[in-house]
Amino acid sequence: MNPYSRVFAIGSLLFIWYASVLILAQFSLWLNLELGLWQLIGSILIFMGASWKLHVTENKNTPAKIPFVVDSLFAASLIYGSLWYANTFIDVSFDSNWYHLDAIHLLTNGWNPIYDELRNSQTSFSHKYLTHFPKGAWLFGSGLMAATNEIEIGKASTLILSLAILFSAVNVFKSLLKLNNLNSWILAFICASNPIQMLNFASYYADGQLSALLTLGIINALLYMHSKQGIYAVFTIFCFAFLVNTKYNGTAYAIIFFATFLAYLFFSKTENLTRVLKMGFSWFFIGFMFFGYNPFARNFIKNGHPMYPLNTGTESVFDAKGNYPANFLEMNRFQKFIHSLYAQPNWVITPKTSEIKTLFKPISYESYSYGNPNLAGFGAVIPELLLLLFPLGIWAIFRLEPRLRIYFFSGITLILVSIFINPECWVMRYVPQFWLLIVLLLLALFLHNHLRFIGLGSAIIILTANLHLGYYYLNKSKVHTTELIEQAELVRHSRGEFIFDAGWSKPFQYRLEKLGLDLSKQVKLDPKDSLVKPFTGGLGAYFKKRTTK
Repeated sequence: MNPYSRVFAIGSLLFIWYASVLILAQFSLWLNLELGLWQLIGSILIFMGASWKLHVTENKNTPAKIPFVVDSLFAASLIYGSLWYANTFIDVSFDSNWYHLDAIHLLTNGWNPIYDELRNSQTSFSHKYLTHFPKGAWLFGSGLMAATNEIEIGKASTLILSLAILFSAVNVFKSLLKLNNLNSWILAFICASNPIQMLNFASYYADGQLSALLTLGIINALLYMHSKQGIYAVFTIFCFAFLVNTKYNGTAYAIIFFATFLAYLFFSKTENLTRVLKMGFSWFFIGFMFFGYNPFARNFIKNGHPMYPLNTGTESVFDAKGNYPANFLEMNRFQKFIHSLYAQPNWVITPKTSEIKTLFKPISYESYSYGNPNLAGFGAVIPELLLLLFPLGIWAIFRLEPRLRIYFFSGITLILVSIFINPECWVMRYVPQFWLLIVLLLLALFLHNHLRFIGLGSAIIILTANLHLGYYYLNKSKVHTTELIEQAELVRHSRGEFIFDAGWSKPFQYRLEKLGLDLSKQVKLDPKDSLVKPFTGGLGAYFKKRTTK
């Protein structure tokens, strides 16, 4: 095996393990079995069998022994390290404690969305979301929680998929575009360090998984279009099937990109109509029936539309007046996107207004403390670098040979269409594929003889900024984790000197219970009381020093 086939094997094994956890958990739902340890054991066996198959040499039926052992151990260590690292953080993000963790607890404790109607009393405050939204990201977390009894461990999904991108993207740059080793790895690191993914490493927000699955799907589609190897087609189908079930915007992106992939195969005469239809049916069955019976088929049967409640209007799930910056209310989606891209990073909703960033002026990273802010979600340097990358990148694309030029402009057009079909594209975590536009512009510079050093310099700046952003966010996540543990310890060991209110979020109540607090002893607290302090990440959860005996 050559070095890059082994790199591909490592990336594939990371994705296969992720996929096997999801598939086995979904089989459990269809068979109406409890989630448990057997799914984790099964995923390990699938991992080993896949590694054996990937390392089989061309002329023999047995794998190359040393690469098989080394690559398997390395991939397994990356998976274990990701699980361990994710478990060191307590997820204190808002949406996770509102409904993501709620869904994971419910799935782990026996809720089966294929057969069971979820009652509003079972949830914190999110019955509509849990009942009607895609459940792939929750299924991965609940499968691991059922096996390990650790609620935080499933957050590793985004990191594992990002590592899979790193090892898979190298193949695209090496085999398709013939870049040298250094440039291939630099661009692969940039693909894998999409800020939307990095700012999800310590939380159950699904946007990081969406971003990673979309990128992996595109990578494997490109590799299949180039080599016609069946394994790439299988990975493409599963990436886009999982993407269908990550979020509703992921569903839309999967339809657009996978339909484009099939159209290319047919019109380029790469595949005949029969094989294209087989691939399309396989993707539809896996994505919308096997994984997506709930919500898609069930929503259609119960509510007349597979994407209910989105068919009732985006206002039903995203109230403009309550969630927009005040100056965004009268803007169209293109204006909002540009204003958000060049905004000062922050969480801004009515009555506040967004502020345009002062270019080339250092900014505070505080808005990234809990993940992606609703404005400027791609980090600090992108607005400035785009002023350089966009004109130079477009000019470099025009200098490419005609066939490659068509591919680049087709890719850019596809990315832009997928972005602007989303009416809320100004929230950057909803359109993480914008990062792929930046990668394409960089790649065009790398392919130009006279601009490659500008591309290399820009890539190093972007990668450095991403790593700094990721470090800041993860360091803040560790601080938040320590704060919450210390707060719970203070209350637990105070012998009644401190009283507490566990708030309205069921997941946060479970978390405080796991940290040693007896929920039967909680007291209703008034947040307006000057002595009351909030638990870090607690939704309506407070504690205070007792003032009366």
